[in-house]
Amino acid sequence: RLIMILISAISAPLMYMISVPLYGLLKADPVWIFKVMGPLLYGSMFWALFRFLGSELGWSGRLSLGGVLVGSLYFVCLRVSWDMYRLMMGLVFILLALPLLSHEMGPRKQALLSSLIVLAVASDQLTGVIILVLLGARVLAQTRRGQMNELAKWVKIATPGATLFLLIVYA
Repeated sequence: RLIMILISAISAPLMYMISVPLYGLLKADPVWIFKVMGPLLYGSMFWALFRFLGSELGWSGRLSLGGVLVGSLYFVCLRVSWDMYRLMMGLVFILLALPLLSHEMGPRKQALLSSLIVLAVASDQLTGVIILVLLGARVLAQTRRGQMNELAKWVKIATPGATLFLLIVYA
């Protein structure tokens, strides 16, 4: 049993880095900690979706809210929210990172994007693969256009997340 706990903690450490200190601080039943974390993560995911719809797709506030309401009632989202907390947390970070992939960035936004990538990778391996493939597509597009100075910037942004992903996979 201890081996299974260690393997799951290595595979996606962020959820455990949040829940274990909460358990130590609150001395509450771990089941209750996750019962509270579930709705918080669900709300966070749809808050991130609301921001994405408004900022990246240019939807109005009302249309974004409608999209969030439809998405929150969709059975796949409900199913994911019941027991796939790590995946949901990773999706929050991906939705927050997506608008940063398409805009010009200064050093602060580059650091923010790199941090969001690391958090997505640390949340779940699947979301780590998704965000790294999106970054790889961006790097490939920069290479095909011959923009090598942009290529170096994207490699610098992706390196911490890719390194963490390799550490998780090969640990």
